[in-house]
Amino acid sequence: MLYHNILLIDDDIDDIEILIEAINSIHEKTVCRSANNRAQILEALHNSKEVPDLIFMDLNIPGINHRELLQEIKSSEFTAEVPIILYSSHTKEIMQQLAKPFKIAQYITKPNSYQDLVELLEDIFSR
Repeated sequence: MLYHNILLIDDDIDDIEILIEAINSIHEKTVCRSANNRAQILEALHNSKEVPDLIFMDLNIPGINHRELLQEIKSSEFTAEVPIILYSSHTKEIMQQLAKPFKIAQYITKPNSYQDLVELLEDIFSR
């Protein structure tokens, strides 16, 4: 597995916990850190000691402009090349429109079941 250090950016603590549980069910040695507010996100993006291998980012975080956040991620010397997976309740098409012109690795609509989430993650991690 290529991803050993994953950053989860989401304001919903339940979604973060489910995502961490699903990731760890596939690969228990993966370190998942989360950031759910502006201060935590900026700290995570500028921490050279814990550069993520992959970022999962929700588009719907209150008080955070997703375009500004994507620009921050892509302009940081530590995270500019880190793949981003947008993970949201929006459809893929809407996420693509909202994330223009940023290079996004993948768009995932939050699945309805835990098993669907695990299957999505297995697919991502097998590439």
